[in-house]
Amino acid sequence: MTDTYKVYMSGICGSGMKPLALLGSKLGYKIFGSDKALSNLNHPLHRIFKTYHIDAFPNPDLEILNHCDFYVYSSAISEEHIERKEAIELNRQNKIQIFHRMDFLNYLLRNHEIKLAIAGTHGKTSTTSMAGWLLQNLCLNPTIIVGGTPKFLPHSFQKGNGYIAIYETDESDGSFLKSNANYRLILNIDKDHLNYYGDFQNLIDSFYKFSIKCRNCIINNDDEVLAQFPYKEKKHYIGYGTILPEHNLYRYFFKGNLRQDILYLQIYKNQDIIYDSKNEGIHFKFPGSHFLKNGLGAIALVFSLLLDYPSLSIRSLGNDILSNFSINSLIRILNRFTGVERRMDYLGSLNGIHIYDDYGHHPNEILNVIKALKEKYKNRIAVVFQPHRYTRTKELAREFAKALELADDIYLLPLYSAGEKPIPGVTSELIGRFIRKNVHYLENNQFDTIFYQDYDCVVFLGAGDISNQIREYLSLSQPLRKIM
Repeated sequence: MTDTYKVYMSGICGSGMKPLALLGSKLGYKIFGSDKALSNLNHPLHRIFKTYHIDAFPNPDLEILNHCDFYVYSSAISEEHIERKEAIELNRQNKIQIFHRMDFLNYLLRNHEIKLAIAGTHGKTSTTSMAGWLLQNLCLNPTIIVGGTPKFLPHSFQKGNGYIAIYETDESDGSFLKSNANYRLILNIDKDHLNYYGDFQNLIDSFYKFSIKCRNCIINNDDEVLAQFPYKEKKHYIGYGTILPEHNLYRYFFKGNLRQDILYLQIYKNQDIIYDSKNEGIHFKFPGSHFLKNGLGAIALVFSLLLDYPSLSIRSLGNDILSNFSINSLIRILNRFTGVERRMDYLGSLNGIHIYDDYGHHPNEILNVIKALKEKYKNRIAVVFQPHRYTRTKELAREFAKALELADDIYLLPLYSAGEKPIPGVTSELIGRFIRKNVHYLENNQFDTIFYQDYDCVVFLGAGDISNQIREYLSLSQPLRKIM
C-alpha cells in the first residue's frame, strides 16, 4: 500500500513542489517537507498542508529524513544543502530513493495512459490551466498539476481518475526533457536561463528534443524559432497562429483571426479549410490578446487528443471532434474559463486608479501585459516591476528596459534574488540605466506615492514577493473600492 511510503521534500512551498506534495498526499503517501518560507507563521500553506495531513516545517529535520523512503528535491536545492547531502549518503546505503521533482511527477503519474505537457518560456501556467479546464468540463476527470493558481483550482492541482493527466513543465533546469508525455504543446522560445544552457542555440536544441519525443506536438507558428521545427520532423506537428503558413507540413493548422477582443478560429488540413468558427470566437473577461492565442493552443492540444481517441470525443461531446458542433463546444467551454491568479489579476481600485497584479518576469511577458492594458485604458499607465534573479537581470537588462518603456511611468523595486548569489553590479539600477524615461526607485512596501498620481491603472509585475507586498498594502489602505 502506498500509505506505507514516506516522502521528504526539500523546498516544499515551491510552485512546482507544492502541488506534487498535495497530490502525493491524496494518493496515499505520507508527506514531510521543509521550507524556510514556513518561518512566517501566517503563511497560507500552514493551513493547506495541515488540511492535507502534510507535516511541513521551516527548518531541516534529518531525523525525519532518515526514516523516509523517498527524498524529493528541485534544482533550487544544491548538492551542498544539508538535506540533500544527507539523502545522498542514505542513498549510498540503499536506505532512501532520491527523485528530482520532475522524476517524482513522472512516478506519481506512472499509471496514467494519457499525459499532456505544456512547455515554453512564458504562458505555461495560463495555458495548462485552460487545457485542464477544457478536459475537466468535458467530464474527462483529468489529473491537473499547475505551477500557479487557477481560480478553479485553488490548491493548484486536481486528482483525477488516473487515466488522463496534464501538467506544465520547467525548462529552466532542462528537467522538461524528463517528461514522458505523449501530447505536448510548446508556446514560445525566448532567451532565458542562458546561465544554464550557455547560449540560445542550446536552449533551442533542447526544445526541439522535447518536441519530437511524443505522439503529437502542437507548436506556435507565430514564434520564428518554432516555425522551423516541422521542416526537420513533420509527421506529428499541429500548428497554430495568426498567419497561415505557406507550406503544408502541419497535420492541422489552427488559424486565429483577431477582431477587437475576440479571436475567431479556422482549421486547415493540407491548406484546405475544414472549419470556420464564423461568429463563434474565443474571448475572456480579462484583457490580453496573448491569452486568446494561448487559448487557441489549448484548443489545438485537446483537439489532437480527441482526434486520436474518438471514443472520448463521442462520450464528452456527443460527436466526432472534427464536427463543427464539437469545435464550437470547445470554444464555448473555454470562454467560461475564470482565469489564473497573478495573470492580469484585477485587484480593485484605489484613489480612482485600477490595480492589476501579474507574474510577468520576462521582457516579452511584460510587453504583452502592458500592451493589453494599453488596449483597455487610453490614458496614463504605470508599471511597478520587481526584477527576479541576478542571472536573468544581467542577461536581459536591455530587453527589460525596452519592454518597460511602453508604460508611461516606471517604478523599480529592489531585485528579488530567488536564492541566487549576488552578482557585482547587477541590481535594479542596471535596468534603469537603459530606460529612456524617468525611472522611480521604490523601497519594498512603499507605494504611497503611486496612488497620488494621475493614472488610469498601475500593474505590479514580477515573480518574487511583489504580489504579497501589494496585496498587504491594499488590505491596509482606504478607500479601496473592490478586491477580487
